[in-house]
Amino acid sequence: MLGRVSSLSVCYRIRLEKFVDLNTHLSYSVSHDNFDILGFFNGESQFMTFFYGQSRTDSLPPNWSISPETWNHLCHIFQQRSYSIYWNGKLYHSTPLDFTWSFPLNGSLVLGQEQDSLGGGFDFTQILMGDLAQVSFWDRTLPQSEVENLASCSSLGRGGIFSSDTAQMELNGVDAKWTILSQLCRDSSHLYLMLPEMRSFEATISSCRVLNSTVAAPRSATDNELLTQEMVPFHDVCFPSTSWKIWLGFTDEEEEDVWRDVATQQPAIYKNFGPNFPHGGKIYNCVCLMTDGFWIDTECKNTNRRCTACQLDKSDFLRLRGLCFDSEHETRFRASGYINGRPFFYGYYNMLIVWDPQRNTWHLKNGPKNETLMSISTITLSSYPFGKHAWTADTEICGQAPGKSIFLSLSPCNQNQFMCRSGDCIPHKSRCNLRYECEDGTDEVDCNRIGVSDEYQNQLPPMGSTGTALHLQSELLITRIASIDELNMAITLELGVTLNWIDERITLKHLKSSGAGTILTKQDKSKIWKPSYKFTNLQGGKAQLLEENMKVLTANGPKLPGFNNQDMDIIYPGKNNSLSLVQYYTATITCDLLFLRYPFDNQVCSVNIQLPSTYNNYVMFDIVDSVIVYTGPEDLPLYTVKRFSIGQAATSNLMVFEFEMARRPGVAILSTFLPSLLILLVSWATLFVNLEDLNVRAIMSLTTLLVLYTLFANQTSSLPKTSEVKLVDLWFFFIIFILFGNIMMHIFVRKNSLGQIRDVKITRVSPMIGEEKPKGFNFTIFRWIPHKFLVVYRNIIIPCLIITFIVVFWVTLYILKVYDK
Repeated sequence: MLGRVSSLSVCYRIRLEKFVDLNTHLSYSVSHDNFDILGFFNGESQFMTFFYGQSRTDSLPPNWSISPETWNHLCHIFQQRSYSIYWNGKLYHSTPLDFTWSFPLNGSLVLGQEQDSLGGGFDFTQILMGDLAQVSFWDRTLPQSEVENLASCSSLGRGGIFSSDTAQMELNGVDAKWTILSQLCRDSSHLYLMLPEMRSFEATISSCRVLNSTVAAPRSATDNELLTQEMVPFHDVCFPSTSWKIWLGFTDEEEEDVWRDVATQQPAIYKNFGPNFPHGGKIYNCVCLMTDGFWIDTECKNTNRRCTACQLDKSDFLRLRGLCFDSEHETRFRASGYINGRPFFYGYYNMLIVWDPQRNTWHLKNGPKNETLMSISTITLSSYPFGKHAWTADTEICGQAPGKSIFLSLSPCNQNQFMCRSGDCIPHKSRCNLRYECEDGTDEVDCNRIGVSDEYQNQLPPMGSTGTALHLQSELLITRIASIDELNMAITLELGVTLNWIDERITLKHLKSSGAGTILTKQDKSKIWKPSYKFTNLQGGKAQLLEENMKVLTANGPKLPGFNNQDMDIIYPGKNNSLSLVQYYTATITCDLLFLRYPFDNQVCSVNIQLPSTYNNYVMFDIVDSVIVYTGPEDLPLYTVKRFSIGQAATSNLMVFEFEMARRPGVAILSTFLPSLLILLVSWATLFVNLEDLNVRAIMSLTTLLVLYTLFANQTSSLPKTSEVKLVDLWFFFIIFILFGNIMMHIFVRKNSLGQIRDVKITRVSPMIGEEKPKGFNFTIFRWIPHKFLVVYRNIIIPCLIITFIVVFWVTLYILKVYDK
């Protein structure tokens, strides 16, 4: 057909058998210049369209995938300004075209092979390993409804320009056959796989689970017929003396005669029990398939054994890990029939795993060459090579010499799962969580969290992130202030010291993303460097270590296991995760207490931590990011805990954590100020006692002085001896001075009848006649204090002195407090 068209629709069905470097669906050229005017291809996870020599699928959604041995329908719709792809009847991708085109109809169309020249230049790596059907070209734009009909087999879909059903084609190395259209659209999302070994029902469930499948549970008569036919080749293997052969995935154990799918726990939508079945009762809770396709109910006990039929989704696959594949697709294997009476597993590329009944071993083979690469004979005869096993190299492979053992794993586990040694898959979060999630318990094996190279030396500190000194982020946690010894100026604390740092030389595993971090074992801690330090203001020079933990605070930068990694553990780089050393102590620290403002004083104490001198220029404190935290009660018996900060004296090798305590003055006021003030009032009151009652006045005045002095002595003995004068001392000195003045006033005050002051004269005379008469003289010893002065003293002078002192005292206290701030 000649000419050109301005609209083009191309549709076809495709079923891959395996992958090559480039699966070519079709190639259309009009010249010998290695220029495909139209080409459809797919790689492992990318679909590609070439139109007029340029890729038109650069913006395709990621992770496009196609499963082998499954029919899929594709339609490509080219309009003048757009290109659309329909996948199984649904619009998958649409992109604009930036040029005007007309499609020539006089070229060379090759199906399943890329042509490097017109009708030739074939490359074995650019072929289709699979089947094509219903290839058709139209010179018009197919509407979506027509595309949906083609995909659902409602229409034959023969194109107006070309149809593979009617065109005469040259066949080169391929086979062509006719099939019923409905076969292409038959529900083939799953297939049945026989495991022809006798197992209990529980073991059957486990065996299918390792295949990422479920025990066969037919949902229709067609399914039941397919399963019955799958079972036919194994009649003589599976319990040959009986007609019941394999387990089905149904049970009515939960509710009598309500048969549920053991995988979904949903009631069965199809049942095919034979005549007189099911028996019913509490014993017969499982189902077996008979050779005639009917079901019977039977016991589920472990001694009751049948063959296994698993129901696999065709899009699922197994992964072979531990070799040196170049891409993740090469690790994929799928069950693909039977060889030597047992299932074999075909790789997406050229490898397959088969059973050798002569040697009772499983072989990993290169398919095209039929060459055995590796073999395994360490598993039981009724088992399969699922899980992690040591394989023996039969030829040089991945740099390993023949006879060398290599651990390989075969399982459906993806990167987000951990593989048990048995092949079961569990979430990574269940790995090393102190709970057995794997039936074989291997999820709690090899739970070391630290990995170091052979060159790692744990006595050497790591470098900083920029190749400079390592910065330690420090945190002081004070959980309790146990006691305050003011006489010895010491404070007993319960505290925790936390140092955080990063060691880029290590790798980490099994980390938890919870806020508490991941605790390292003693063995892990011994592998790596940890910082040391000392307290510089300890009383007695020693602190009691109560507990020590080292943990990883974060779980950042996880690297999922590579497709060749058979360990299946997530790796966390050391450079992205912070290590933390937490040590809890009981320690008594010294503190220079200042009592100038006692009992209204604030005391600032510190915990000083110093790095060893050997760390100079290599390890230092990060002062900016260091913190101090207090979690104990705020109000203590004598103090209120207030401010926490990093001291100004902190340096790169000395961290000073300061905390401030404000004395609670209530006790001091009640035990010191108020009693002393009352004593002062009592002494003042004695000035109002009658002058004639000298004994009363004297005794009361002296008693107040003695009581005050005793109070002062007790107060002084409870505080350390310091050279500084405390405000409370001034308070007592003032009151003592007033009390002393009151006593003097009582002694020297007198009131005569005339109210005048008299001079007292003393004259010495000789008692004997004849003696020389001494010269007499007169002098005044003192003047008696008049009563009027007493009245002024007690009514004016004393109150003024007290009020003035109290005002000056509290103003001074306020000024000192402001100055401290």
